[in-house]
Amino acid sequence: MTPATLLAWHRRLIARKWDYSKRRRRPGRHSTAGAVKALVLRLARENPRWGCRRIQGELIRLGHPAGSTTI
Repeated sequence: MTPATLLAWHRRLIARKWDYSKRRRRPGRHSTAGAVKALVLRLARENPRWGCRRIQGELIRLGHPAGSTTI
């Protein structure tokens, strides 16, 4: 067995163990559902004086948790 063979085995072992394929999928937060987007736009259109915090509270009351920055 040569040192090159041993190093090749080690490289393959490390490549299989540390491939990070699960992290490469999609960075960031999950996308907001289309129904929630439509509901936010409808609430904002029908209630022009409401701010994002009020719309967030109404969404939570309706069972759709969303952050104020999402709105």
